[in-house]
Amino acid sequence: MALEAVDTALRPGVQALAFAVWRNLGRAMALRDALAAKTPPAAVDALLCVTLALCWDMDSAVYDEFTLVNQAVEAIKRDPRTAGQAAFVNACLRRFLRERAQLVALTDALPQAQWNHPVWWIKRLQAEQPQRWQSILQASSPGPAHLAGEPAQDQFGGFCRCAGAGRHGRAYRGASNRVPGAGGAG
Repeated sequence: MALEAVDTALRPGVQALAFAVWRNLGRAMALRDALAAKTPPAAVDALLCVTLALCWDMDSAVYDEFTLVNQAVEAIKRDPRTAGQAAFVNACLRRFLRERAQLVALTDALPQAQWNHPVWWIKRLQAEQPQRWQSILQASSPGPAHLAGEPAQDQFGGFCRCAGAGRHGRAYRGASNRVPGAGGAG
């Protein structure tokens, strides 16, 4: 797992970040679908969804939205395999910031955003638990445990590899808004 590759001193922060992403991944994926005509390559998709998961609801976000966008674009630029998608990621995220209210409203009725679980998981529960699927989703908390056995769904691991796992982000409000080692203005 990508988390095991992270320095033990940084692991609690990275784990908290990962859990925040998992809790909002369904909404982020729905927003990504609204922003992009087709799903981007896996590493780009992972970074886009992670960023959307962290900034879609600024009332509960712990990171400044403009710092998130800046650092997402800087992370994409670092990897030669994804660098060509930096303008796409920047455009999607900037559009999201401009049209947040409309895009959130557009995705509110989508099961993926409503239940904050991937569509494949919702469909699986509907098929296996037709009488209880809603109560199961309502009672559950999205997290990595229910994704075990679905390696194709490992989006966060792709983000960690793309962004350079092990870097300590200091993007909390009131702190420095640059990730050490990442280029660009904060």
